[in-house]
Amino acid sequence: LVERSLRIVRAITGCSREEAESALERSGGEVKCAVVVQALGLSPEQARKRIEAANGRLRAVLEGNADA
Repeated sequence: LVERSLRIVRAITGCSREEAESALERSGGEVKCAVVVQALGLSPEQARKRIEAANGRLRAVLEGNADA
Protein backbone atom coordinates (compact mmCIF):
# COMPACT_ATOMS: atom_id res chain seq x y z
CA LEU A 1 0.00 0.00 0.00
CA VAL A 2 2.90 2.35 0.63
CA GLU A 3 4.13 1.98 -2.94
CA ARG A 4 0.62 2.56 -4.27
CA SER A 5 0.29 5.69 -2.15
CA LEU A 6 3.61 6.98 -3.45
CA ARG A 7 2.55 6.34 -7.06
CA ILE A 8 -0.73 8.19 -6.54
CA VAL A 9 0.90 11.24 -4.96
CA ARG A 10 3.57 11.33 -7.68
CA ALA A 11 1.06 10.89 -10.51
CA ILE A 12 -1.18 13.71 -9.32
CA THR A 13 1.52 16.20 -8.29
CA GLY A 14 4.40 15.30 -10.61
CA CYS A 15 6.80 15.32 -7.67
CA SER A 16 9.82 13.12 -7.02
CA ARG A 17 9.68 9.95 -4.96
CA GLU A 18 11.49 11.70 -2.11
CA GLU A 19 9.00 14.58 -2.11
CA ALA A 20 6.08 12.14 -2.13
CA GLU A 21 7.60 10.20 0.77
CA SER A 22 8.05 13.40 2.76
CA ALA A 23 4.50 14.60 2.07
CA LEU A 24 3.04 11.22 3.04
CA GLU A 25 5.09 11.08 6.21
CA ARG A 26 4.03 14.59 7.25
CA SER A 27 0.41 13.71 6.41
CA GLY A 28 0.32 10.55 8.49
CA GLY A 29 0.02 8.39 5.40
CA GLU A 30 -3.18 10.10 4.21
CA VAL A 31 -2.97 10.23 0.42
CA LYS A 32 -5.42 13.10 -0.16
CA CYS A 33 -3.73 15.16 2.50
CA ALA A 34 -0.28 14.41 1.07
CA VAL A 35 -1.41 15.44 -2.41
CA VAL A 36 -2.70 18.79 -1.15
CA VAL A 37 0.40 19.34 0.99
CA GLN A 38 2.66 18.73 -1.99
CA ALA A 39 0.58 20.45 -4.66
CA LEU A 40 -0.36 23.58 -2.73
CA GLY A 41 2.50 23.86 -0.25
CA LEU A 42 0.20 23.76 2.76
CA SER A 43 0.70 22.24 6.17
CA PRO A 44 -1.11 18.96 6.81
CA GLU A 45 -3.52 20.79 9.11
CA GLN A 46 -4.36 23.35 6.43
CA ALA A 47 -4.72 20.59 3.85
CA ARG A 48 -7.15 18.63 6.01
CA LYS A 49 -9.28 21.76 6.51
CA ARG A 50 -9.43 22.36 2.76
CA ILE A 51 -10.34 18.72 2.09
CA GLU A 52 -13.05 18.86 4.74
CA ALA A 53 -14.42 22.12 3.30
CA ALA A 54 -14.62 20.42 -0.10
CA ASN A 55 -16.47 17.43 1.36
CA GLY A 56 -13.50 15.20 0.57
CA ARG A 57 -13.38 16.15 -3.11
CA LEU A 58 -9.69 16.38 -3.96
CA ARG A 59 -10.31 17.90 -7.39
CA ALA A 60 -12.22 20.80 -5.83
CA VAL A 61 -9.32 21.52 -3.49
CA LEU A 62 -6.73 21.38 -6.26
CA GLU A 63 -8.81 23.58 -8.55
CA GLY A 64 -9.31 26.15 -5.80
CA ASN A 65 -13.02 25.51 -5.29
CA ALA A 66 -12.79 24.81 -1.57
CA ASP A 67 -13.02 27.45 1.10
CA ALA A 68 -10.95 27.18 4.28
